[in-house]
Amino acid sequence: MLPALCVLGCASRTVVGTVQVPATVPLRTFPHILVASGHQPSEILLASELVAHLQSARSDQDVRRVSRDQLEPMRQRGEIPVASVVVLVELDARSRTRTRFSTRPETVCGPTGCFTRNRTDSYDVPTLFAQTRITVFEGPSARVLQRLSLDVTEEGRGYDRMRDRAVRRLAVRLKNLVDARVEQVRVRLLDVNTPAVEQALLEMEEGRWREGRVRLERFVRGDGLSPLSSSDRARVYYDLAMARRFDPVSLERDPERHFQAAEAPLQRAIRLDPAPLYDEALRALRRHRSHFVVLQEQEQAAEHNYQLRGQTTIPPPETLPTPPPGYGQ
Repeated sequence: MLPALCVLGCASRTVVGTVQVPATVPLRTFPHILVASGHQPSEILLASELVAHLQSARSDQDVRRVSRDQLEPMRQRGEIPVASVVVLVELDARSRTRTRFSTRPETVCGPTGCFTRNRTDSYDVPTLFAQTRITVFEGPSARVLQRLSLDVTEEGRGYDRMRDRAVRRLAVRLKNLVDARVEQVRVRLLDVNTPAVEQALLEMEEGRWREGRVRLERFVRGDGLSPLSSSDRARVYYDLAMARRFDPVSLERDPERHFQAAEAPLQRAIRLDPAPLYDEALRALRRHRSHFVVLQEQEQAAEHNYQLRGQTTIPPPETLPTPPPGYGQ
């Protein structure tokens, strides 16, 4: 953002806002989860770590680890419930040796005297590349819902130790994928040499986004905005957009109207002063909005899937709609 601020040529301050980010792999939307793996100890460890993590969240969720060899027989016997999801965890670990180079100065002396030169030496480093592949299936129909992979690289001595470190790192990343989370984002507020605006920014600096918004709304509706230059008006509209974006009250009351209200002053700021910061803020706002939409879809999918729990009739796969990001059956 710093280049944008330089373009604006104005003072600024940095505050912190919060954004809810949906789960990348929304397994928790299903009441029944089967985590399958092969027979490698590392695959079993990864699957077991995921099962333990999922079990810690809610007591009404049935989470089990099974061997991948059990899945098809279980499906044929009708032992995979309607409202279930299957997660297949696969691990591929490959070791190799990478050549590294180091350069150091050395002094060389001869008949004509001494001089310093750089000497380059090569050495071999044991390296392990580990990748886990995650495939999510709808339980009864085996329809693929999602595929993704995670990979890490370890260097050092001892294949077993490198493998253990790689599996631990992959387990942490895998567990993080299944949870929605709250992220703190750094937000720039732009100073405007007007007491009313400055007071509003102070409120927002203290985390009182609602109070800062009220002050800015009052200022924009009054007579204080018209005497300002176009660039200053753009800064005020930008600050108002940030206040509206992070106002928790309006987000809870009417999310759709909340994001529309936040985008409107940003569009005005861009028309008054097409600075890069305003375009960047607009993109961030739209990402925020898309996160919220997916969160809602995941909540709706969970409600729908939990209502299916206990049913015995499995709908034909061809009758099932394309699942939304929330994995609704």
